[in-house]
Amino acid sequence: MAKNKAALDIDEQFRKAAQEYWRIREDHRRLDAQINTLLIGEEDRGTLRSAWRASSRAKMRGISNRVARFNLVGTTTAACEALARNQNPEVEHAVPVNIIHNWILGIDRSGNETAHVQPIRDMDGVEKIIRAFVVGVYVTPEEHSALASQSMPEGSDPLSLENRMGRYNNLAIHKIGECAHCRAVAGA
Repeated sequence: MAKNKAALDIDEQFRKAAQEYWRIREDHRRLDAQINTLLIGEEDRGTLRSAWRASSRAKMRGISNRVARFNLVGTTTAACEALARNQNPEVEHAVPVNIIHNWILGIDRSGNETAHVQPIRDMDGVEKIIRAFVVGVYVTPEEHSALASQSMPEGSDPLSLENRMGRYNNLAIHKIGECAHCRAVAGA
């Protein structure tokens, strides 16, 4: 029974996150359309759009940080060892959040509207994306620093399940619970 309640709680957290993302996305689209109707110069329009997008991204980052902490898919060996020593590793996003946020907002890297391979049509689509791609991995602070400047490998599609862990190709990643350290922590 407790496991079923935990699963329901996580499902509720995903639903809540999807609702928050969807609200931000719809506000973003509405305001973008309003900005287009303003009788101001293109440079001012761009400045307004940049400020609004920065605000949207900041809100989305808060959501994605929360989701990554309960949607953990793996750990590096070093982070697992840190857990075994009662040290707190950090949670890193497997897919850089700017890629996911662009997908949800329907824009490309330069901020232009774009048609994605898998367009998002509703809140259920947002929930599917966050369940699959807003995932966290335990890393040490040193690994986190190294990953912060690293993007997805050249030529890989970060929006495919096969490539979502691409930034970790040089790190030993395993599912939580698969190594002796994990089992020791779980048994403690």
